[in-house]
Amino acid sequence: MDEVQALGEEDMFYITVMNVGGAEQVLTSDEPLTFEEMQKLVGGYIDVIALPFGRTLVVNEEGHMIRLSPNSNASLLVPSDIPIVGTAILLHYTMEQVATVPFIYPALT
Repeated sequence: MDEVQALGEEDMFYITVMNVGGAEQVLTSDEPLTFEEMQKLVGGYIDVIALPFGRTLVVNEEGHMIRLSPNSNASLLVPSDIPIVGTAILLHYTMEQVATVPFIYPALT
């Protein structure tokens, strides 16, 4: 994932980087993220959370132990009372899935 590609290309991997504070950035790549790239984006060891509709959320495994700030947008995606903390990565398989993210957490629209 050295370079961000133009959105909407065929056979792309779509990645939404969900930062603490609400800033989000959609990236595309012709290759899936590597383990090391995911670690770099979340700032440490990763934990993978399966979500409905074929999406995956990747978070910092030690985020609570190292007292990362809560990520309110990412927390809305997970049916749990324990908030997601730190930067999260939302992995999509199609551009249509990227476009439907606001429908998953309508408080953001």
